[in-house]
Amino acid sequence: MSENNRNERALQIQKESKEVKEAIFRELLVKALKEGVKINEGNNGVIVRVEGGVLDEEIKNVNPKFEGQSLVSKIFKIDSVTEATNEFNVMSSAYDVLNSIFESSPDKVEEYAKIPQAHINYNLKDLDAELAETLSNYGVPAREGGSLNVIIMDAVDGKDFNTILFEEVAKRHPKLIDLKLENTSFKQLAYEVQVALKFSKSGTTGGGKELLDRENVAKVVDFFGIGKGKKGEGSEFRLPEDFFSKIANTIKLLNENGIYHRDLHERNIMMDKNGDVFVIDFGMGLNDKKVTDPYYSNLKGGEFNRDTGFVEFWQDIAEDRSEAGTKKKKKNILGTKLSRHFDMLEKRKMTQKFNNEMRIPVQSLFEAIKSGEVDDLIANKFYANLTTNRMLPPDESLIGYFLASELDNFVENEEEKKILADEIRKILQKRNISLYNKFNESANL
Repeated sequence: MSENNRNERALQIQKESKEVKEAIFRELLVKALKEGVKINEGNNGVIVRVEGGVLDEEIKNVNPKFEGQSLVSKIFKIDSVTEATNEFNVMSSAYDVLNSIFESSPDKVEEYAKIPQAHINYNLKDLDAELAETLSNYGVPAREGGSLNVIIMDAVDGKDFNTILFEEVAKRHPKLIDLKLENTSFKQLAYEVQVALKFSKSGTTGGGKELLDRENVAKVVDFFGIGKGKKGEGSEFRLPEDFFSKIANTIKLLNENGIYHRDLHERNIMMDKNGDVFVIDFGMGLNDKKVTDPYYSNLKGGEFNRDTGFVEFWQDIAEDRSEAGTKKKKKNILGTKLSRHFDMLEKRKMTQKFNNEMRIPVQSLFEAIKSGEVDDLIANKFYANLTTNRMLPPDESLIGYFLASELDNFVENEEEKKILADEIRKILQKRNISLYNKFNESANL
């Protein structure tokens, strides 16, 4: 549709009555559904992709906040009225909570997984025979004269986490390298991978949820060498380091605002072509700030998946347990702990006191070592101040890390740094073997 035609259509719609507007929207929606392509399905509906442009003005008429130019394509989630309305409301609330963070702190956008925007929840009644047949072919129970709900939302131009894992296995496994991925459905891909890796439920797909089975996950982990010091067959594959932390940040933010996904698994996490991570499918979601236990319902069959469970499970598995990975994790933990302590001092207006009583004496010792003026008196005074001054918590790991980080900041030359570190080791080894070990660990991180 040209720009002139689109403007004419917009003016025409604005002049029409509510009934005519809905008729125009319904006509285009039916046309879009008939021409769409099914790309996914779940327990509560199917996903149909339609190229953008067809419904832009009509959606804007129903939802004035919609910005057509930002929507490349649409996804239609076909569902029952009750379930679709709940999904639309929960998803919209989740999007608004996350978007408010992006608007107030644009620099934080890269710290979170995103959520597609839902634009319209529409009850499509009196299905004609052709549309009913199209929907039946999609796998949706539909009959002529019947009705269903359609949620129109932004499309995510990418793949779900489950598909990413399976495709990466197929690219590397000797029995699957000839598989033509572009012509392979997820169901077939899942079957091929499950057979190749000898999954405990080989031959079934279950929507890809077998990956939640620890035995099957272990086989994927072994194949990629994730979390090991040794290499697996597909060891060159790695997800972005912040993949799971982005999901964790979004889930934490939503939970703090009374929004719960409750069905987080590998197929409900997506990554688009730009590397952005998305949380999708809020069909089991809940928006309730007063609920006592958001993961239990007498009405919906008992227990739901806990949102944090998925992230904790995969973060634990994907953790790099090689020597380098262990050192990096320890350094991050100690660095965060020290940074929080400095923040606390800043809030209490004690930063200058800390500098006078801790940082300057440490730097004076470094200067004394460089000039060869360190004797037992200076060393004893340094050690006593380091271990009895309460400007640092009585935590030897943190004290050792503080010393090592001050040394890094004090001198850049690696050879000079090594000389200073060796002298500090000698001082600590004579007086406190435990603190000596902690400093040694931090100096080698």
